[in-house]
Amino acid sequence: MMFNKSKIDLSKRSQPRGGITIITECCQSIEEIIQPKGGVSKSGRILELYRDENSTQSFYQISCKEKGKRCARFGQLSLSKAFIHRFQCVQKYSFTYALVREFTAPETFPWRMDYIRLRNGCSCERIK
Repeated sequence: MMFNKSKIDLSKRSQPRGGITIITECCQSIEEIIQPKGGVSKSGRILELYRDENSTQSFYQISCKEKGKRCARFGQLSLSKAFIHRFQCVQKYSFTYALVREFTAPETFPWRMDYIRLRNGCSCERIK
């Protein structure tokens, strides 16, 4: 296993059981479809997402089940306890396009395509 100074990819470990390989997560996550009314742009601005009585924007999101918790599944590795306590689950994000306008904009303000931030997974990272 190769170690990076700041990260170690232990998000998923395989466990062979009776000829079947089962993938278990070091950091449990929750997958869901969301329909937010607003979002955050790449520059940190609050944006209103377009919706009306006939259409609502939906997005696929993956959230940490317990952000900040120590990574699980270390017991299967022969690592010292001091090493294990240096890692925790961290929420990861990505950006996707949505039809938006500025949150405080008047209703006559035009809609546009812009990026909004979404939760996109949970990783096991070294605490600095």
